[in-house]
Amino acid sequence: MIPKIKKLIIKNFGCIGANEVTVDIDKIVVLVGANNAGKSTILRAFEVVTDCLKLEQDDFHNKQVTPESFPEVQVYSLATNETKPGDEWCLEQDDGMLLVREKWTWNGINVEPVRVGFNVNFGRYAQKGDDETMPWGMNNKAKSKRPKPHRVSTFDDPEIQARAIKSLLKSLLDEGIKQYKENDADEKTVYEKVLDSLDKLRKNISKP
Repeated sequence: MIPKIKKLIIKNFGCIGANEVTVDIDKIVVLVGANNAGKSTILRAFEVVTDCLKLEQDDFHNKQVTPESFPEVQVYSLATNETKPGDEWCLEQDDGMLLVREKWTWNGINVEPVRVGFNVNFGRYAQKGDDETMPWGMNNKAKSKRPKPHRVSTFDDPEIQARAIKSLLKSLLDEGIKQYKENDADEKTVYEKVLDSLDKLRKNISKP
């Protein structure tokens, strides 16, 4: 199980300028709008933070690379005690979930993004000189803590569209299976009980 993305805040990215755009995310998000309204920009922003990608010139607002308008994407994630980073990155919510905030900025074309986390003890995003600056550690490790985007293009070959949709549905089904409980009061999910049973069976079979 991985943390859930709750919100994206995008600024100076693609067709989005200094007036930031906020996208609230639930299990399914549908982007509807006219051409050049920003749908592809939002998807691209999600993709680049998911894999901590470098940017091309087209990703900068108005294709202009200027210090006063470097691209910035913030991601709000909801974690549990099993998936959370260090306590300094976690703000407990009313429902017991833990809010983790991260911010990516790009200072040029084809350069690695700078990722920092919001330190709840300091009440600000991490800065150079802090002992720790990134939740979940370095980028390669942190990537596994975010869901992967699934892009389906209108103009893709139908077989490619079908594979993408199947992949998306499988991801949703896998997550649902791992979280399912027969009763809300159960400490473990059905999936965890099955794993425990298999482990017990393995141990019994291996006994002399």
